[in-house]
Amino acid sequence: MEENKKELPAISFSDLFIVLRRCWIFLLIAALLVGGGTAFYLYYTHTDVYSANATLFVLRETGKQYTETSDVSIANNLIYDVADTVLSNDVLQAAITATGSKQTAKNLAGMIEVDPIPEDTPTHIVKFKVKSNDPKEAQELAAALVDCVCDKMSELFNGEKYVKPYDSIVLPTSPCNPVRVVCIPLSGAVAAVLLYFVFLLVYLLDGRVDNEETLKRELNVILLGEVPNLADAKRISQKKSGRYYATYYAQKKDGEAK
Repeated sequence: MEENKKELPAISFSDLFIVLRRCWIFLLIAALLVGGGTAFYLYYTHTDVYSANATLFVLRETGKQYTETSDVSIANNLIYDVADTVLSNDVLQAAITATGSKQTAKNLAGMIEVDPIPEDTPTHIVKFKVKSNDPKEAQELAAALVDCVCDKMSELFNGEKYVKPYDSIVLPTSPCNPVRVVCIPLSGAVAAVLLYFVFLLVYLLDGRVDNEETLKRELNVILLGEVPNLADAKRISQKKSGRYYATYYAQKKDGEAK
């Protein structure tokens, strides 16, 4: 025995337009509320962070016009140690003391980001950055870390200078985490789209025939006219479009009373 299976209603462009025509005001309100809420949230929770970049050059200073092969080999092996030295406790404490910062060694370590050293490309450059809410603090800590790393490596090699500053540290003028303004309208658009799909789902699940398009599609009946809803005419009697129905409704009630 074959079972009757109810087919899912097909979606046409007219259906999409009908739903949009019915709920566009709700979509607009949802977009404005969510977009405004996103802007409010970003305004009160976002904090600008500034990044000061520092660069170290690893190679022994010999005072000669040429570089020996042994020095290059030592520098190639030493570059990883220099990167680790940036985050060593002695260097962090020395940088805090030199700048008079109120940061702890643990907090300062979280503010430092050392760039990874490529293994396939030989380099003598170590780069790191210091991030802070205060651009001046970021610059001062980065400069102090550069000096402290150089002093620490010189101390480890009995006064031999294997590390030196490669570039000056510039005061950051713009945050490294700017607010993406596009997030505000995007969040509103996403909310409107999600709400539209909710209205569309309700429309598709509604089996009532309440418009001309559905009448033609479901029953293949051509609409010849519409019968006014007299109950609605009473509520809109003050409107120009409902005066005729309101008068007719009043006359009908008087006739029934007689």
